[in-house]
Amino acid sequence: MGIALVFLALGACKDKPTDPGTPAGVLRFTYSGVRTGVFQASGGPSKGAPSAAYAYNLQSTDDDLSVVAYRTLADPRYYDDITFTILDPKVGTITCATMSQCPVEMGLILFSMREDGPAEVDVRPTSLRLTISALTASSIEGSFEMEAEGGTSAGARAQLSITKGEFNIPRVQLFP
Repeated sequence: MGIALVFLALGACKDKPTDPGTPAGVLRFTYSGVRTGVFQASGGPSKGAPSAAYAYNLQSTDDDLSVVAYRTLADPRYYDDITFTILDPKVGTITCATMSQCPVEMGLILFSMREDGPAEVDVRPTSLRLTISALTASSIEGSFEMEAEGGTSAGARAQLSITKGEFNIPRVQLFP
């Protein structure tokens, strides 16, 4: 059910016009393993935007905060996406050797995702370190690194290391 909420929110974000007062955000990281490169997304959520990076609350309370970033690929039917939810976010560092008791959940990293089909690479965090350096009513800033495992659309096992992750993104309201 959590994954469905993430996809619902991602779809809602792609169709929601950007508030002109919302500052553009940026989220970037280096990755290696089943794929190698640098991911970077910036801008607020808006219909047809080639990329976006932002945070939103799944409900009307501040008890959790979902971080979302996506970038459209050369073929606009495909995109890369990273999403994770921080339960009860506070300034400080969260270190999780495993995800079983981690206050960060619903994490996923997708490469070459099609809106009407599976991603070529679909991995979930297995461990992480997340630092929130600033948290306000309008933005969140921090850094992260993680190990992730999952699979490919061809059925192969996939591992991914994410390093040098950083974000400075606006908090937006997606749901009334």
